[in-house]
Amino acid sequence: MTKPSDALRATLALLVLAASARAAEPPPRATQAPALANYFDRADTNGDGRLSEKEAKAAGFFSRSSFADTDRDHDGYVTLFELGKSVQSSLQQYLDQHDKSDADHDGYVSKSEAGDGPLSTIFDRADKDRDGRLSRDEVMDDVTHGYYSETATQPIVPNIIEEHF
Repeated sequence: MTKPSDALRATLALLVLAASARAAEPPPRATQAPALANYFDRADTNGDGRLSEKEAKAAGFFSRSSFADTDRDHDGYVTLFELGKSVQSSLQQYLDQHDKSDADHDGYVSKSEAGDGPLSTIFDRADKDRDGRLSRDEVMDDVTHGYYSETATQPIVPNIIEEHF
């Protein structure tokens, strides 16, 4: 099997951008999908265009679901497309939670608005400008980069192999 084609990479980029289609703010930076594709390529140590559980575990990929759920065709491997779908799903869940938590409808979620919900678990890390509130862009950046950032200090969702935080 060959590396993912440019068409597949473009499809993945569209999937990531589609998650923000309902947002009033601009879509995430175009560098997010290529960064995921590049990290996927580095994790694919045997160059077959897919990740085995061993490769995924070694690379530290994280997902809201287990490896088996991310592996949509249940062939024992995760493709870039399957991983992209998982990233998109998680991103949409966090953005939906952001919108539901924004009680005063100012476009931001404060710590008190986040309460004990999912946003509270990422609040301090995602609040990049340290203004005490989360914008949709901050949520998008934190969630998408949490999947493939080599500098992430803590996973934001369960490990797709070991199914834990």
